[in-house]
Amino acid sequence: MSAELANYDLIVGRTTAVGSYPKGATPEDGICDLAGNVWEWCSDWYDEDYYELCEQQSVVTNPQGPLQGSSRVLRGGSWGYNAQLCRSAFRIHIYPDLRINNFGFRVVFVP
Repeated sequence: MSAELANYDLIVGRTTAVGSYPKGATPEDGICDLAGNVWEWCSDWYDEDYYELCEQQSVVTNPQGPLQGSSRVLRGGSWGYNAQLCRSAFRIHIYPDLRINNFGFRVVFVP
């Protein structure tokens, strides 16, 4: 990964405007900046064994996460972390009341 593709590893040292980097693998979908910039809060609750359980039940496409838990999923890395963590599929879990300047969320509009 390079500084031309994502905001990570303190290269810029702060968040950048959406659209500062190339669009995703399918440019027609208009998705920008999925890697780096800020960790993105997800609606999923975290459970260490959840994906293994889904696989056992043959649920492999877009599992929605457990119905409850104590921590939420964040994805995508941020401007303060290295390139290895800046993938939209990379996830961590954090207690939902924690606030840090490199956590954010993505607003989705479905026409």
